[in-house]
Amino acid sequence: MKTIYDLELHEILYTEVAVIMRVPGGWFYNYGSKFNNSNEYIETSFVPYNVEFNLRAKPQPEDYTEDPPEDTLP
Repeated sequence: MKTIYDLELHEILYTEVAVIMRVPGGWFYNYGSKFNNSNEYIETSFVPYNVEFNLRAKPQPEDYTEDPPEDTLP
């Protein structure tokens, strides 16, 4: 299943509750009831990119299986 972190720039992900577009610096979320049966959504929010919630952007415990080289230790 594709996630928001897998989206290319300006690619759109359709979900049951929102339409999400990847833009520089984050995502646009369009949600709410459709207005007069058009494709326009009532609410739009910009969500800035944050590494905190992207598990692939953070070092994982398995990334630390080897000891660091001696010359990098304080």
